[in-house]
Amino acid sequence: INASIKSGTNSLHGNLWEYWRNDDLDAIDYFAKTKPKYRQNQFGGTIGGPIMKDRLFFFGDVEANRIIFGETDTYTVPTTLMRQGNFTELLDPALSGQSQPVLLYQPGSNGSAPLTCNGQQNVFCPSQINSIAQGLLKLYPVPNANGGKTFNNYVVNRNNLDNTVQWDGRIDWNATQHDQAFFRMSYYNERGNYAPPLGPILDGGGYGSDGPTINMGENYALSETHEFTQTLANEFRFGYNWGHFQFLQPGSEQDIAPTVGLGGIPFQQHNGGLPSTSITGISSFGSPGFYPAIEYENVFQILDNVTKVAGNHTLKGGVAFQHVRFSTTAPINPHGGYNYTGFYTSAPGQSFTGSGVADFLVDQQRSAGLSNYFNIDNVRWYNSGY
Repeated sequence: INASIKSGTNSLHGNLWEYWRNDDLDAIDYFAKTKPKYRQNQFGGTIGGPIMKDRLFFFGDVEANRIIFGETDTYTVPTTLMRQGNFTELLDPALSGQSQPVLLYQPGSNGSAPLTCNGQQNVFCPSQINSIAQGLLKLYPVPNANGGKTFNNYVVNRNNLDNTVQWDGRIDWNATQHDQAFFRMSYYNERGNYAPPLGPILDGGGYGSDGPTINMGENYALSETHEFTQTLANEFRFGYNWGHFQFLQPGSEQDIAPTVGLGGIPFQQHNGGLPSTSITGISSFGSPGFYPAIEYENVFQILDNVTKVAGNHTLKGGVAFQHVRFSTTAPINPHGGYNYTGFYTSAPGQSFTGSGVADFLVDQQRSAGLSNYFNIDNVRWYNSGY
């Protein structure tokens, strides 16, 4: 796509517009408990005209877009009994969604000792439960869907924001009969926010749809065309592009981990929140991996094109020099990652055994990881001619 910003003329012209939507006009989503919000106001205008008749012109446009949009999502959260160390619901296929009962074994027994407490299968005794893990499970929202089953039992409507303002400005100058020039600046600023599905502490959002987002850009262009003769013309252009793109987790500026009993999680600016924690059997909690994701772009370009008409032939030649700079912060797992798979409460090699939630409740961790907080700078020249 080649896009060109309008130029002004000897007459003053402009327009205004407004686009409106509201969830009062919408139907209820089939899976939603309530009608999700969708409210949009998109408005702006343009104006262009003369500064000096036949010589100097201006044109400008501005637009803003204000959107609140609801998302209906389904998650799996621990049941009330699971939060107490009681996993008897896994023995009932009608509740677990499995084809047969799921049996749990004492952690560390390698599948030789069934998990029981006071003769009750799939139940931990209170002394076995890790208080920090239990406290984290209690932070999960309570089930509100799927009729008491242990899966797909929580439906939430999230109201997310997407607000944009953008504008362009252009000046055209007919300096002489043989010289025409223009200068243009474009600006774009989009700010969004995705609400954490499991609440402000547990988070649980995914990459690109969690917490505050920024997409900003500025672009400048300067062009001058000179006609040496009726058969020889030269065009010179300079362009500059700046961008800032950012995804942050909701608790990016808060040292949340110590407040819920998790130690050893490095904290610095933009690196708050909880470790990305995967628990087989329920939806993961914590901040996404590769967050914070912060990128800056600086690119400038110089071009020069020459056109020569020689008889029945048109010859064109040119050069372009482009300097590209990108600065990217997207560490793999700077706030840590935990993984609970049900390995320790299962019988090795046997299906329908073990529970990731049970492993988590007694802090039997399958794996963990942590990366450093790093930044990558990419700088290069891109030069060409034709």
